[in-house]
Amino acid sequence: MDKVLVTGGARGIGEHIVRQMCKLGYHVIIAARDEERAQRIIDEIYAGKGGALVEFSRCDLSSIQSTFEFIEKVKVENPDLKVLINNAGIWPNKLELNTEGIEMAFMVNHIAPMMLSLGLKNLLISNGPSRIVNVNAGLYLKGNFHPEKTPTGVDFHKIKTYANTKLCSVMFGLEFQQLIKDQRLTLNMIHPGVIKTDLGDFGGVLGFLLRQVKKLWKPVDKGAEIPVWLAIDPALEGVTGQYYNERKPLPYSDKALDVEARKKLWQISMAMIQSTVSLKY
Repeated sequence: MDKVLVTGGARGIGEHIVRQMCKLGYHVIIAARDEERAQRIIDEIYAGKGGALVEFSRCDLSSIQSTFEFIEKVKVENPDLKVLINNAGIWPNKLELNTEGIEMAFMVNHIAPMMLSLGLKNLLISNGPSRIVNVNAGLYLKGNFHPEKTPTGVDFHKIKTYANTKLCSVMFGLEFQQLIKDQRLTLNMIHPGVIKTDLGDFGGVLGFLLRQVKKLWKPVDKGAEIPVWLAIDPALEGVTGQYYNERKPLPYSDKALDVEARKKLWQISMAMIQSTVSLKY
C-alpha cells in the first residue's frame, strides 16, 4: 500500500485529499499542527472504512528549524514514503515575521515546500517511481518576486503577498526539475480550481464581500479531487514540470520562466535555509 504524506491535511482541501486517498486504499499521513482535529478525521475515516490506514504526524511549517525537524522525523518514521502532497498554505492579512525573520507566507507557501521537496527527494527517489504534488493557485500569475523585499515582507500587501509567494513556489518547482531529471521522481504543480475554503478570509468590508462571493465557488471536496488525480493517475507516470489548471496543463507565465530570477530566488532561499540548518539534498 503506497504511503502518502499530505501537509495541511487537517482542514480544507488537505482534509478532503486525506479522506479521498483513504477511500482509494492509500496509507495516508496527516501532517498538521492541530492534533485534535486530525484525530477526529482519523476516527471518522476508521468508522466509515475499517480497512483504511491513516495516521497523524505533528508538523509545524512556520519556521526553517521546525520544518527541518519534521523532515528528519519523516525519514525515520516513513522510509517507504511514495507521494508528497505539499498542500499547506496561508494567506495572511497582516505582516508577520517568524522567529527567523522570514515573512510568514514566504515561509509556509514557498520555503516549507521547497525544504520538504529537497529534504525528502532522495527518499522518494529510492522508493520510486514517486511523485510530489504542489498545490498552488491561479493567482500566482499576478505575483511578483522582489529579491530584496519579498522574503522579509518589505513589500507586504494583504492581497499581493499571497500571489507573490505562490509565484515563488512555482519558480522553485521549475528549478527543482534539474535535480530530478531522468530519475524516478516527478514534481508537478496545480491550481485545483476556485474553491470555497477559509483561505484569505478577512474582517471588515473586504472580508464580508469575499465571503459572499465564495458562496458561488466549488465545494472543498471538489478541490481535493484534482491533487488526488495528479498524485495517482497512471496516465501521468513520468510527467513532470507541468502546471495544471484543474486537469488542463497550462503554459507558465513569463515571470515564472525568468531563469535569472529563479536562480536568484534559489540562492536567497538556500542561504536562509542553510543559515539555520544543514539541509542535504
